[in-house]
Amino acid sequence: MYEQNQKGLTLIEVLLSIVILSIILGTFIKFFPQMGLINKQNETKQQAVNLAKKELMYWKNVIETSNDFNVFRKNNNLTQSFSFINKTKGDTVTINIDTITIKTLSTNASDSKFGVQVKINKKSDLTTEPIKAYPIHIKLLKEGNEANPYSETYGYIFYQGD
Repeated sequence: MYEQNQKGLTLIEVLLSIVILSIILGTFIKFFPQMGLINKQNETKQQAVNLAKKELMYWKNVIETSNDFNVFRKNNNLTQSFSFINKTKGDTVTINIDTITIKTLSTNASDSKFGVQVKINKKSDLTTEPIKAYPIHIKLLKEGNEANPYSETYGYIFYQGD
């Protein structure tokens, strides 16, 4: 009897293997652009978190080293100038019963595309003397969008109260 040689692959088997591999590779390749986009978004978000922390440290330092925070905290007169408010840079101040809100058009980083909203409670959380702790809330705003901050952080201003 005659035996057939079965050591080789037929053309159909090769083509079928190529089609199956193409489908599998095509599925995986679709994930790469999405992963790159998500990585870019996460990188931008992490930069915003770090920038919010820097803004918190900046405002804490500026206010804690100022001599006029107590006057600012008690004053409802927005025409008076204070050492940590830069109206030429576009800082605006809103005062209500419990909080003071300072809005700036840009962060203190020169290449930032974010605005900043600084909200300071007028009342201290601590009753210790002579230093008091005033809660501060920093929001990074993208193009003035207050409803959806890009990043935010919280802290305390430690200031000698009266």
